[in-house]
This record gives sequence, C-alpha cells and structure tokens, in this order.
Amino acid sequence: MNKAKILHLVIDLSDFGGAEMTLLRYLSQTEAAAEHHAVLTLKAIKPGPSVGAEIMKLGVPVHSLSISGAKSMLAALPRLVQD
Repeated sequence: MNKAKILHLVIDLSDFGGAEMTLLRYLSQTEAAAEHHAVLTLKAIKPGPSVGAEIMKLGVPVHSLSISGAKSMLAALPRLVQD
C-alpha cells in the first residue's frame, strides 16, 4: 500500500527560525522522510547555510516558487501547478 505524500508549505527556509527548525527536526527524525515528504517554499532559498539546505541534505525534495512581490506571485501560479 502506498503512503500518501505530505507537502509542507512554508513561506521562507532561508533563516533558522523556530518554525523552520521544528520542521527540520521533524523531518530528520521521520523514517523515510525523503520518500513521503516534500517542502514547498514561497520565497527563494538564499545561497549559503539555511534550513532549506539542511532539509535538502536529508534528501527531502524542496521546491521554491521564488515569490518576492505581487508580480512574481502571478508568475508563480503556473509553476505551482507544475510542481
């Protein structure tokens, strides 16, 4: 029986805030997280150390819509459907 895929929707994974760290801890302690979980962030993940980078190291797919304002929000809608 296939397990459902869980999508975690977050605003930003570039910092090490409380909610982001909680998601990282949860995923790091979840069996087969890479197979059953994915993360969608609204903002782009900045290069360098970040929670997003740590989640990717776990093998969990991280998708970014790279939204930075109203115009980019409209442009992100087709990418949301594709991801």
